[in-house]
Amino acid sequence: MTAADLWTIYGDEVASVPLGVGTLQQIVAHREGTAPSHHAARVCVHRVTAEGGPSTSPPATKPDQTVCKRYIAVELAGLRDEPEETSTPAAECRPIETALILSDVHIPYQHERACDAVLERILRMKPDVVVANGDIIDAKSLGRFARSPDAARIGEELDGAETFFASVRQASGKSRIRVTEGNHELRLKRYLMTDAAGLFGLSCLDLRSLLGLTPAEWTAYGKTLRIGPMAISHGRLLSSITGFSARRALTAALENGTATAPMIVVSHCHRLGAFTRATPLGMRGAVETGCLADWERADYCPTKPNWHVGWVEAEWRSADELPMLRPVLAG
Repeated sequence: MTAADLWTIYGDEVASVPLGVGTLQQIVAHREGTAPSHHAARVCVHRVTAEGGPSTSPPATKPDQTVCKRYIAVELAGLRDEPEETSTPAAECRPIETALILSDVHIPYQHERACDAVLERILRMKPDVVVANGDIIDAKSLGRFARSPDAARIGEELDGAETFFASVRQASGKSRIRVTEGNHELRLKRYLMTDAAGLFGLSCLDLRSLLGLTPAEWTAYGKTLRIGPMAISHGRLLSSITGFSARRALTAALENGTATAPMIVVSHCHRLGAFTRATPLGMRGAVETGCLADWERADYCPTKPNWHVGWVEAEWRSADELPMLRPVLAG
């Protein structure tokens, strides 16, 4: 949108509030879906300051930061004055969609009580989609660290994962199942590449096939699964502070221009935390999904780690707005 277009459409509003450059960008992004360039917004504001809007005089005062923040908050909350509706807004006619996102079960070190709890919740909730966001198996015997002779064999873990997914399917009914590959699942591929290169690429050793998942249900490591307003991946960035892994993921996405979804969902850190930030595109957020692993069963945890045993539930009407999230602590 050009500066001239901005002045024609938003000039009167810029003059009456008055609005600053950043506030104008956020307002336009929220209403039009795309933020104008900083240059176009700045030219529009300067023109309004000099000559007013198409039908208003120049503002008597400069933009006030507090007023602009309040104006943005009201805009994002949908409370801005609008012509009286004669019918139910389209957004309110959309059905509410729901998702339950679990992760980091680390079979065979799963937290049995928490796994029973999440299956019971799936049974009661019947979400539209259940997402298993990586590290469902631990694959310790294939890891690059010292391998204990008594570590569970990969075949045992795969059997355990199949049983887990069968229980999820039974509890969820008609819910869609989506599974993302985590760094622990990736151990099988890396093992084949380095220790058994002659077997690498065999379809019978493909992890998705071994877990009994369809291509539509599987998202490979490093790829992003889009569900409604959420961009979901196992995640790579870690922090020892709750919420900071989410913050790092959102910051990185904003810096490289990939924050196209309102909410980023990451796992990997075994914590439940969230982070939000106002941007020219509107509010953006990121959330961590906890874990379903039992540190006392994992022999590589000599002391109690800062793990949050639980999962995240989400509901939304629009893929363009932040979902309502509900973190659940289960252990």
